[in-house]
Amino acid sequence: MPAGHFAAVIAAALSATPATSAVVRTPPAPNCLDARDVREVFQPDARTLALVQSDGRRYRVDLADACPDIDGATRTRMLAANGWMCGAGNEYVAVGETLCPVAAVEPITSAEYAGHARASQTSADGSTTVANVVVKGEKRRGFAASHSYCFSPRHVRGWSEDPRGVVVEVNPNRSDGNRYYRLELVRSCPHLSGPVEIAFHSGMGIGVICGNPGDDIRVTSTGRPSDFVMTGSDRLQVLGAKSGCPIRAVYPID
Repeated sequence: MPAGHFAAVIAAALSATPATSAVVRTPPAPNCLDARDVREVFQPDARTLALVQSDGRRYRVDLADACPDIDGATRTRMLAANGWMCGAGNEYVAVGETLCPVAAVEPITSAEYAGHARASQTSADGSTTVANVVVKGEKRRGFAASHSYCFSPRHVRGWSEDPRGVVVEVNPNRSDGNRYYRLELVRSCPHLSGPVEIAFHSGMGIGVICGNPGDDIRVTSTGRPSDFVMTGSDRLQVLGAKSGCPIRAVYPID
């Protein structure tokens, strides 16, 4: 697989006994990643991994050298003393028989994580593919991408504008516990102001909104009376509404 595709979940650690829910693990440093608790991981390039733990904390792992692409067909492990990966040396990502030394581990925001996830879907030729998410635990049905950077329009309860774009409220029980997502827009969309009704459109036809090419917001109703007389500015807004408001990024609000 070319660099940038989805990486399968890394699920093991060196010299680590199976963790249990009754044991509280304390990291040796604030930036350390618990290799036993990784829920999903994306590989945006050959020297970078983005990972999220089951508690929702997100990390970027920088590799000292280019590492083979991680996919579901390759046995992949995280090798670190006591299961803690901190970027302190003698830590590796093992892909098959290849050991990739870890150079650094840093906590990242949900926005940064979403950016890495989107980048992992983009090939060198600029095309975008949609990969399945591999998670530990109960299998989710009817969702084609990760809740870490996508939401389903079917579960939207409401939306609002703010200076940074659009915020949508979703059903947290259907969105991995996330209640709010921020949508960063490509450009200003004045036609979203006022008593309008909107719909979310997936450019890739997967039924979820992730900030993929073609994802946008479309106005379905302006809430104006049928005898409303439009001015020139109104007509421009209607034209903009029909063309859609492109979405650049999607991520949960912590």
